[in-house]
Amino acid sequence: SIETAKQSIDTFVAQVRKNGNNSVRVHFGNGEPLMNWATLLFALEYCGSIEDINFSYAMNTNLSLLDAKKAEVLKRYNVKISTSLDGLKDGNDAIRVDHKGRGTFDTIMSKIQLLKSIGHPIDGFTVTVTDKNFQLIDESIVDLAKEIGVKDMAMDFDLVRSTGITTESCVEKIIRLRRYAHQQGLNFYGTWETPYRNLMSSSWLNTPHAFCPAMEGKTLEFNVDGSLKTCGHTNTVVGTSDKFEDCFTPNSKYSQLIESRLPGNNDFCKGCEVEGSCAGQCQVTLESSRNDSQLVQKMCELMIATTQSLVHEYLEGR
Repeated sequence: SIETAKQSIDTFVAQVRKNGNNSVRVHFGNGEPLMNWATLLFALEYCGSIEDINFSYAMNTNLSLLDAKKAEVLKRYNVKISTSLDGLKDGNDAIRVDHKGRGTFDTIMSKIQLLKSIGHPIDGFTVTVTDKNFQLIDESIVDLAKEIGVKDMAMDFDLVRSTGITTESCVEKIIRLRRYAHQQGLNFYGTWETPYRNLMSSSWLNTPHAFCPAMEGKTLEFNVDGSLKTCGHTNTVVGTSDKFEDCFTPNSKYSQLIESRLPGNNDFCKGCEVEGSCAGQCQVTLESSRNDSQLVQKMCELMIATTQSLVHEYLEGR
């Protein structure tokens, strides 16, 4: 509701001011944000009226509900837009369909062109890979990204729906497409890159780091029911918006969660060769480990194998 949005904004801005900051990044996600246009529009207008805070905005949307009027509003507030595009037409339509089972590629592309025509192109897109479209994802999706004009392209494997894909095949596709994308001047990444990026750019000797920004204390998710989570995908509640400051006390659920994820404190990760740089993957992985040990084992295998391969790529100068 608009009321919940206003309360969340007021609560967060008050904390930002208290800490002496003046920059806030707002992300509209979790569900499909364009389904609740009235509240989204209110949030943009309300944040825009707060003169002492610099707001930047980002959004993940499937674009299906975008029209020219909404596009102009998103342009006015410089909302960075990311979408999902799971390959060319055959690859995308194999897994991404509407409620009537129809492929969505043509719709997505038409909305991408709409945004481009008004001078507000999408910021990037994510490719989800499953058993159904694995063989259909190749260098052509990188070519399409370059044609669209985006600089950022992500690719991740839906391991829940990818039981037929081996870890070796996943890693081979990651390395091949990443190498090709870099040759084309595009950024190519996914969750699989996080341990490698931490390994190469961060050190616990200088500052703590983690797979998930929330585990570094950088993000919180305000939910429609007033609860607070570390992101829009986890089931772990760390507080409530009406008692916001309680989240940051030493004995809070949020603080305890972060402490439990530190290297050496997480039994799930002890002994792993990328424990320090992976830091337990995302919170959803740990939640899944309670119900599906095989899935989590596959996630861990992918992280370890990809990190090893990326290190070799670096040492070989690629």
